Amino acid sequence: MMSAALVILALAAPNADPQRLLRDYDVAHGEVGVVYHRGWQSWRGEDMAAYILRSVRRVEATLGRELSRPISTVLTSNRESLHEILSKLIGRRPHDGLRGLAMPRSDWIFVAGDGSASTVTRGGDSYVTLLHEICHLVNHGGEAQAIPRWFDEGVCMWVSRNVIPPRDEAYLSGRARIGGIYPVVDLETDFPDLHLPGSIAYQQSQMMVTFLVERDGPDALARLLGELDAGTRFGDAYEVVSGHEWESFEPQFVGWLSSRRSLLEAIASFFNVWTIIALLALAAIARSFYKSRKLLRQLEVEERESGRDALSSPGEAS
Repeated sequence: MMSAALVILALAAPNADPQRLLRDYDVAHGEVGVVYHRGWQSWRGEDMAAYILRSVRRVEATLGRELSRPISTVLTSNRESLHEILSKLIGRRPHDGLRGLAMPRSDWIFVAGDGSASTVTRGGDSYVTLLHEICHLVNHGGEAQAIPRWFDEGVCMWVSRNVIPPRDEAYLSGRARIGGIYPVVDLETDFPDLHLPGSIAYQQSQMMVTFLVERDGPDALARLLGELDAGTRFGDAYEVVSGHEWESFEPQFVGWLSSRRSLLEAIASFFNVWTIIALLALAAIARSFYKSRKLLRQLEVEERESGRDALSSPGEAS
């Protein structure tokens, strides 16, 4: 599963001026804003401003919604450089797995590259993260006061074409069958901090958005964001766009997710290598216990037989 801290959305403004922390970075000015970069090469060799423009246009075309303001993009050479900058900006050390962060209120995004002079390719982690962070700024570019966290993250995972492995999808399907997914209300404002619960929250969010897209079409996402820009609460916006009652969303999603994978796939997804090792260890313990009990019973029988022989010996001698 993807790391819970792969990408983060920070709604607060930075604690420090990012420009002061980027004095050693190369700077490119383009149509959509300023790019601070170090150790990146675009996938077709464009200059970095053109590369960001192409990435923004791809997000806009996929979502059917335009970026409304210039943005500042920071592309660091690796995660360590990203974490060093963000530690000063947000006042704490980021999670080790963090690859990107968006600050919609100040129109900044930060993305870690794969290493020194890395080549960014379509489908690579850095490129997917870049599209994800751009998407957050596109989502928040209007007047929306509150976008549910699950919808924001789910849209950006869908837009960036994040791929959920079949095994992970089967795991989510299995959880849905037993009532083990997060209630939607629990994902409105924040996600769990721990790795596995956070990963499940991200992937469930992507699946909820995928459900909306498959049922109502890709344009439903832009229409929902437009309703939020107009000040409509999400539940009411959902009813306007989809024609379904908001109260029906969760049970409909659970039914859809449950049917995505077979019961056999769902059961198999709960087992992994470590589960197998643990089961084998338990089997070995049980086998050892059984052998020990069998040996004890055999010794008890031999002891009783030996006792009878000892009692009968005097009679035989007389």
